[in-house]
Amino acid sequence: MKDEIKRIALMEGASKVGIASAGSFAGAPKGHAPADFIPDAKSVISFGVELLDAAVERDRLFLNSQMIPEELRIPVQEYIYNTVAYSMVNTRLDQIGLSIALFLEKQGYSSMCFPATYDEQYEPFMSNIPNFQAPFSHRHAAVRAGLGEFGLSNLVLTPEYGPRIRFNSVITSMQLEPDPIIKEKLCIRGCTLCMKACASCAYNSSINILTPKENLNWNEIWLDPPSVTDKHVCNSGRCAGGCVRACPVGSKRTHRRQKKEKS
Repeated sequence: MKDEIKRIALMEGASKVGIASAGSFAGAPKGHAPADFIPDAKSVISFGVELLDAAVERDRLFLNSQMIPEELRIPVQEYIYNTVAYSMVNTRLDQIGLSIALFLEKQGYSSMCFPATYDEQYEPFMSNIPNFQAPFSHRHAAVRAGLGEFGLSNLVLTPEYGPRIRFNSVITSMQLEPDPIIKEKLCIRGCTLCMKACASCAYNSSINILTPKENLNWNEIWLDPPSVTDKHVCNSGRCAGGCVRACPVGSKRTHRRQKKEKS
């Protein structure tokens, strides 16, 4: 059954899919653990859809355009990025989640899928609940399902795509064998390129990132965020995707593809 679930996810357009035990979410905020959605939750299925490199690296779009004036070039770039790298990917994530959940329901297992998290969808709630976050953390699920690890940016980095991927999850009462977490750390830790590229300055300047924090082992896989970002600034600021674009783990894929195209 595990293979069939993964086959469905990949067939529906997922780039990666993994399984986590519902019991591995100890420490989740009260009311937001797997069992809070499915009382007899056994497994969490995590899946991601990669982002197109051309959309992530949008700053090269429309240079010297004959139609778009220079003062409008950046707004048009951001429109394309927000549509191609967020809205369209979120639609795919929604479809994958619903397909998996419906399949599991037909097998007799209670299942819950989620709308892909995006600020526009949650704006009515976020404005009235200061500490509101996503109903369920798809990033934590992705790490626990072996798809990647948290980086300094609090984004999940994967071996194939770096942070150039978005995630969603399905919680189910079906017992599935969990996938192992990744064995090698991906975040370069001290490079700080994601911090320097943040347009909203959402990184906590009071933290000396070059000095390992207490209870944060820089030699281990990060299963939880290193928490060097200010989520309030990040949520209220302009999300330009600079941290995604700057991460060298993600840009390695671009270099590999370009090298292959030239060969």
